[in-house]
Amino acid sequence: VAAGRCSRYPDLSLTDLVAELDGETSRLAALEAPLDPISDLRAVFSWSYDSLDEESRRAFRLLGLRPGHEIGMPAMAALFAVDIAAARRLVDKLVDANLVREHRPGRFVLHDLIRDYALEMGSEKESGEALLRLVSWYTHSLVAASEADGRSFRLMSLDPVVDGVTPLSFATSPQARAWGDREWLTMGSAVRLAVRAGLLGPAYQLVNKMFSLSMRHPPAETVPLQELGLDAALRAGQHVDAAYIRNQFGISRARVGDLAGAISEFRGAAEV
Repeated sequence: VAAGRCSRYPDLSLTDLVAELDGETSRLAALEAPLDPISDLRAVFSWSYDSLDEESRRAFRLLGLRPGHEIGMPAMAALFAVDIAAARRLVDKLVDANLVREHRPGRFVLHDLIRDYALEMGSEKESGEALLRLVSWYTHSLVAASEADGRSFRLMSLDPVVDGVTPLSFATSPQARAWGDREWLTMGSAVRLAVRAGLLGPAYQLVNKMFSLSMRHPPAETVPLQELGLDAALRAGQHVDAAYIRNQFGISRARVGDLAGAISEFRGAAEV
């Protein structure tokens, strides 16, 4: 299809085509095949989508929001606002329709182009509500993980658990740590999605609760998230919460050897 597009538009450089294929909002358009409906990706995806019942279509649209490369069953349950058993039934239908793939037990992926199609089919209201549920699930599951790991500090007030969300619980510290490390990158992606959607409070609260995990991960992964969280708290006008994040940010800056920057963050937090 890409080769056909180049032949139809000889002035389109390969660099321009790659740029189109690299953009989340333009990939499907770049691969349109108006002279060959059988090869048009939106048409092909629609055959699978249209074969689903409405509940499964909704689940597919919401899966387009999934942060990171993959998503597990409990996170999907939060995204869909259903219990685990119902989430399993829904995702099984999507797997049968070849829209989702279980690439390892309990972990599911969507091809990037199929994800683009899912996002196109969703509404802003539906997507915003689902993303709020997912971030709430991560935040309160992290609270449970911290308590299981013996780190039950809660300086910052958190929003209550969103309706339709059941956070995880953990029996042991190793179990809690294993879950947190497995979900670390996905939670970072969820923060970025939340900020982009204007969910400032949920975004910075998740950043705050990720701090206990951050000490087991490179500061290069932590610092950008804390910068996002600090900016979100300040934009939301929550200066005390911003001070808590600034204090955590200072620790991360110290970890990378930026002692002057760390002292500046600590002083800024102490003033508040």
